[in-house]
Amino acid sequence: ELKGRGISIILISHKMAEVMQSDRISVLRKGRLVATVETAATTRDELTMMMVGRVVKSVAASARQTDGPPVLSVSDLALPVGAATHPPRVSFDLRAGEVLGIAGIAGNGQDELLEMIAGVRPVSHGGIRLGGTSIAGLSRRSIAARGVGYVPADRYRDGLVGEFSIAENLILGQQGARRWRRGAFLDRARIASRAQDAIASYAIAAPGPETESRRLSGGNAQKVILAREFERATVLLLCNQPTRGVDVSAIEFIHGELVKKRDEGCAVVLVSEELDDLLALADRIAVMFRGEIMGVFPRDQADIGNIGLLMAGTAARAS
Repeated sequence: ELKGRGISIILISHKMAEVMQSDRISVLRKGRLVATVETAATTRDELTMMMVGRVVKSVAASARQTDGPPVLSVSDLALPVGAATHPPRVSFDLRAGEVLGIAGIAGNGQDELLEMIAGVRPVSHGGIRLGGTSIAGLSRRSIAARGVGYVPADRYRDGLVGEFSIAENLILGQQGARRWRRGAFLDRARIASRAQDAIASYAIAAPGPETESRRLSGGNAQKVILAREFERATVLLLCNQPTRGVDVSAIEFIHGELVKKRDEGCAVVLVSEELDDLLALADRIAVMFRGEIMGVFPRDQADIGNIGLLMAGTAARAS
């Protein structure tokens, strides 16, 4: 509409579906203009090559059914969504080596659900069991000590301390552990060594371990959180919007790391507004609307159109 009124538009986006609606595309990489092309004369693959300088491989984990007792059981959990007199309730089970994807428009209870499981938000009604033991009401530290990693939706507000270095952020919540201490003081040499390993393993673009996290790009800040929480997650990984605002190469990396955690036997709850994430990684996809699970689908039976309708609360529930 704006274009039709003669208004010029500059759109900056990581999302291919958005930039491919333009007339021309300029690609920036590391502060330099790589090229400007006519949109009709290029492809997504060509743009990706210009953006990262190499071919980016899409990661698609094979969907599978897992056996054994549930690692995580959520039963009749009340989510404080909206102003309802009777808060909606959520129930589901998750097994080792399984990825449960949760689709939904932001603000429909996904954040509250993961925060309750992680111990960040109190539980008012319902149960949460990890390995058969109730964890409802336990502190975040206590739940994390049971092998639960938590990647929050807002990396800068909830995942990092901006004034702390990469090295310091990598041990947040674990700074009291013996492995990071020398007597009454932090073992700075060991902490720095751990950070160097993480920077190399996760391809974090930074001058070094002492770089303040607030100086990192969104994708590199996300990698710091992933490095910390993926190491912590030996039993359960709660991952909220892991690819939000990151470029195509970072998405490729994050997808690969999530598949590794699944293959190690970790149970994964993956919340994403990007259906591409869920269709590539999830074994089952649950759709949330106003704090309720409207339907759960095996990935090979997931229909994007039906999921979209359920996300908007405009279709009958499915199971």
